[in-house]
Amino acid sequence: MLDVRQLADADLSAARKLSATAFGWRPSSDAPPPVAASPDARIRWGAFDESGTLVAQAVDLVHEQWWGGRVLAASGVASVAVAPEHRGRGASRAVMSTLLHSARDRGAAVAALFCTSSAVYRSLGFEVCGALRTVTLPTAVLDRRAAPSTVRLRGGDGTDWPLVRAVYDEIARTGNGFLSRRGPLFADPDGDALPDGLDGLTVAEDAATGQVVGYTLFERGSGYGDDSYLHVYDCLALTADAARALLAGLASWGPVAPTLRLRLTPWPDAVAAQLPVERLREQHVDVWM
Repeated sequence: MLDVRQLADADLSAARKLSATAFGWRPSSDAPPPVAASPDARIRWGAFDESGTLVAQAVDLVHEQWWGGRVLAASGVASVAVAPEHRGRGASRAVMSTLLHSARDRGAAVAALFCTSSAVYRSLGFEVCGALRTVTLPTAVLDRRAAPSTVRLRGGDGTDWPLVRAVYDEIARTGNGFLSRRGPLFADPDGDALPDGLDGLTVAEDAATGQVVGYTLFERGSGYGDDSYLHVYDCLALTADAARALLAGLASWGPVAPTLRLRLTPWPDAVAAQLPVERLREQHVDVWM
């Protein structure tokens, strides 16, 4: 019989070791647990055997998602891991059932996860909804001369976050499953600094009105040789001209970043409509349920 309960701070070392075994990474024995924007952002659950050993775990990420044009309270299921000796004996179902009941009780209307075992998650009621795709594209195939005069680009910083988020919301509300990027899992920028992991923000403004009509968020890879790249997390635009301007801006990276890594929306948008799709190559696909 398994004892399923919320993990305490004293359990986190065992939880890190279980994650290391399941996912193949080796944390330092004295490494602190990862820090979220708020202590309330992650609710960690564990299943313990008769000896008190942690044999399974799952994390409820407290966030929101866009569904049907509305923001709903949601659970992001993460870090589901079972000790090898206990697999196939109901440990994952025990810890996941407790997580899902708890998430419902706190108000979550939907739960989502990236799939590692469709059979396990289908047995719990999940089904495939889409995929998060990252593609590569030779920077040289984009045209710097295609930038329209109706849109101007400028460098942005953390103070632009409300304007950037307004563009994101306008696009996210048209589909299902996009995170709201609000709540305890996310921290707004502090002053003019960008969130950790981002090196730059390019803002596209309507030249006539000054309205922000698109943006690009990116991380700069290392070096500037043939294997250098620019990782584009968001390239979102509200108009075709804004999309052309942003892609022309990305084209300017060609001499020092010959490859773009671009995360695409799951449906056609203004940026995707301007891409030379015949030159896209899949780099990574995460199926989500």
